[in-house]
Amino acid sequence: MDRIEKAIDNLLIGSYGEINSRLQQVSCDIEIKGTNSKGYCYSLRVDANGELRLKDLVEFIDTKLVDYAIPKKDIDEARNYFNNTGSASKVLALKKRAKTLFTDLEKTGEGGETLLYILVLEYLKIPQLISKMTLKTSGQVHYQGADGIHVKFDNEKGKLNLFWGESKMYKKMSTAMDNCLSCVKDFSLDPQSAESVQQGDLELITSNLNANVKMTF
Repeated sequence: MDRIEKAIDNLLIGSYGEINSRLQQVSCDIEIKGTNSKGYCYSLRVDANGELRLKDLVEFIDTKLVDYAIPKKDIDEARNYFNNTGSASKVLALKKRAKTLFTDLEKTGEGGETLLYILVLEYLKIPQLISKMTLKTSGQVHYQGADGIHVKFDNEKGKLNLFWGESKMYKKMSTAMDNCLSCVKDFSLDPQSAESVQQGDLELITSNLNANVKMTF
């Protein structure tokens, strides 16, 4: 258990809370009747001129592309190379590699998926388990499956908890929420079988775990 917990802790990428200068919490712990769910709402902050800090948020998301798209294992190797040689070549190579993984299609949800990753990491402190972007067959296609796969170890129960994320971006918040909750419902109630959505993602995790998580023995 100690090895698993240590490996998961190593997946966590810290910060100094820079996201808080772009977003502000509107409400938290909102109970959703008839469910075991809770809601947390955040909104864009405004600058000194009263303008929404949207461009600032987009630029911030751009700085997180490597963290989101590249396995933490590869990031650690590039950091070690920099520490040992003083050369940033492998770090820059990761940035170039990350950008090739994103589609340039006009309609894409990859920006929202990256923001989802940032929110889960920044506010819930739950690290990403699988960097699904590296599993795409082409940068010009979208990856099918959960928008985010995160993991946390429960010390008290000795269990590994998996978290699936869903990202939606619409002009109307109500439409986004309806579609998001509908997808979560379908995913949660999909009967367990070899063809279930859950089984596909679980196979994705087990087959790519070694490429994403560094285990020490």
